[in-house]
Amino acid sequence: ESVKSGISTMNSVVSSGFNRVPANVENLNVFDISQFTPLCSTSDNLYRFLQNLVNVLVGNEAFEQYSPLIAGTLLRIRLEFCVFESFYTQA
Repeated sequence: ESVKSGISTMNSVVSSGFNRVPANVENLNVFDISQFTPLCSTSDNLYRFLQNLVNVLVGNEAFEQYSPLIAGTLLRIRLEFCVFESFYTQA
C-alpha cells in the first residue's frame, strides 16, 4: 500500500512538471538553511584551526601548491574526530 502511495505521489510530481508540490505531500522545510545545525562542530573547528596552522607553518605559496594534499589530509583527520565526536554525543 505504501509503495502504491509513493508511486502515486511521484507520478503527480512528475506530471506537474515539478512546478508545485502535490497536496498530499507535507512541506517540511527540509532545505531551510536557518534550521541547519552541524553534526560535528568541534571537528569543524579543529579542521579550521589545523588549516590555519598549516598555512602559517608552510606559507601561502606552498599552501596553495599543495592544497589538494593538505585538504585531503586535514579532511581525513576531521572525519576521524567527527566519528569520535558523534560517538561521544550519542552516548
